[in-house]
Amino acid sequence: MSTDIIARVRNNLLKEALASPQLLSDVAQLESYIAETYSDRSFIELLQNADDAGSRKFSVHLLDGQIICANDGRSFSEDDLKSVCRSGASNKKKGETIGYRGIGFKSVAALADRVAIISGDISLVFDKDLTAREIGLPREKVPLIRIPHFFDTRPSNTLNAVLESLRRIGMTTFFVFQGIDLPRTISDLNSINDDCLLFIRNVEEITLSVMGQERRFHCRRAVRDNVQCVEISTQTETQEWEIVRRSAIDFAFSKSFGARVPLQRDQAAVHAFLPTTEQSGLGIRINADFSTDPSRTRIVLDENTSRLISDVASEVIEMLDIILTGERPDNHTLSCLAANIDLGSVDFMRPCFRTELVKALREKAKGRFGDLVLRPSWLNLIDFQTMAKASKLAYLPKLPSDEADEALHQTMKLLGARPPEDAKLFDKLDPATLTDQGKREVGAYVKKLRDIGSLQAHALLRPVDN
Repeated sequence: MSTDIIARVRNNLLKEALASPQLLSDVAQLESYIAETYSDRSFIELLQNADDAGSRKFSVHLLDGQIICANDGRSFSEDDLKSVCRSGASNKKKGETIGYRGIGFKSVAALADRVAIISGDISLVFDKDLTAREIGLPREKVPLIRIPHFFDTRPSNTLNAVLESLRRIGMTTFFVFQGIDLPRTISDLNSINDDCLLFIRNVEEITLSVMGQERRFHCRRAVRDNVQCVEISTQTETQEWEIVRRSAIDFAFSKSFGARVPLQRDQAAVHAFLPTTEQSGLGIRINADFSTDPSRTRIVLDENTSRLISDVASEVIEMLDIILTGERPDNHTLSCLAANIDLGSVDFMRPCFRTELVKALREKAKGRFGDLVLRPSWLNLIDFQTMAKASKLAYLPKLPSDEADEALHQTMKLLGARPPEDAKLFDKLDPATLTDQGKREVGAYVKKLRDIGSLQAHALLRPVDN
């Protein structure tokens, strides 16, 4: 019986509170800290919890000054209720679910004065005033999310009608927020966007209905050739992604008109299942079980994250190697794997995810790309490729844009590729194959060598003169 479950959890927590009012007061202060730390993340935490419960649908409705948040996932168990009531007591396991700390739900204390949970047979309410009266402490000395109370106040007819309509479309779990801080609630809701659907595992549909306006996000997932294809749609646009999973790490490539395209620096976010404020440093998004701060918005560079960054670097190097040694290089993927930060400044920047990834890439690439030659600065790309091909040198392919070419050039330079020795580049030179611009550039370069007294100048200049 649901009343038995609530009674057991409630009685244990009441006994603890009455035995140690100071502990309860400490929990209230912890709750306030969590609420501030998770600013603008409360509904994202609820989305995360819904995904962990296997939900396909997630919705939030603002109605008559109260919020109803619903999902169609697994109903609450007694262990779930204990995890909600306590701090850091989650029964989830790191790596198996998105959330695992057991504190995210406490953040709703910043949004409302009263929170009801209706899930399966369980109906309860968290209310500071009720807790304060039972414990005999001032309201400010008790937490909101701690002592569950029986949901003995009848919901309004309007609320009942909404709950019933949501049940008809399969919703099973409901969170009802009353006495809400409207500006903060709206700000919090605005933090939910299409990015939140990219790496979560189950939720396919999000509906946000606020003050007569509705936002919808829909996600379709399919697997083709060991690549997860994800399509995320809103009322105004559709984004396409391809996600490659390697060693428990997800690499997300944005697609446009059927081809992979590099993301701009500020779009290339790092995800710890949900988006963080960190940038990957490449033209892709990267997702793994990175350690984060309590708000889950910043990556913490601890031992776990360092190990994962090393794994990311190994996989990126492997992808680059496979593409560059293939018969038909995938130029679009290459452009996505190029670094999009100032590589010369990495060692002087404040350590963060992208700087540590670049350093790991540099370390992992040692001795890997020594046979790959880069275009020397004095020669245009077309004639360089002509000369390198004639001399049977491995060189970078032409990418879709000059910007992508330069980014890949600088990336491979970081990873150990260098311009070729003059003798190797000129070995099979046939001047007739050069463009007029190439002839001028080669002639000018060899003349420069001769002017500085290089012993190679005469030998290099002969094919040009002929």
